[in-house]
Amino acid sequence: MRSQRLFPGVFVLMFLLSIFLCGFEAVKVETVSKSGSVQQVDKDFKFIVVNGEKMIIGPHTKIVDEKGNKLSREDVKPKAYLTTESVRHRDGYSVNKIVVKTPKKGQ
Repeated sequence: MRSQRLFPGVFVLMFLLSIFLCGFEAVKVETVSKSGSVQQVDKDFKFIVVNGEKMIIGPHTKIVDEKGNKLSREDVKPKAYLTTESVRHRDGYSVNKIVVKTPKKGQ
């Protein structure tokens, strides 16, 4: 008897969820690679400015050198040349990875 009352309720729930979820569209996330020198570093290291564009730094952001060795926040300084792998947002770019480049001889 109980299963007879449960079946229509589950059917209605599944029907409503299918209507509700069909209205959502998948968001395409595109990773962008940017290179340039650092113009500004936020004092709390929440963002940096590279080539006039705000790059948001999160706890997930990896900072490495060209060989893949892990670096610290202190290695990201103004005028340092770097490459970022980031995702574009309304407020700027959310950085996933920062690769700090070493200056070549004579630069």
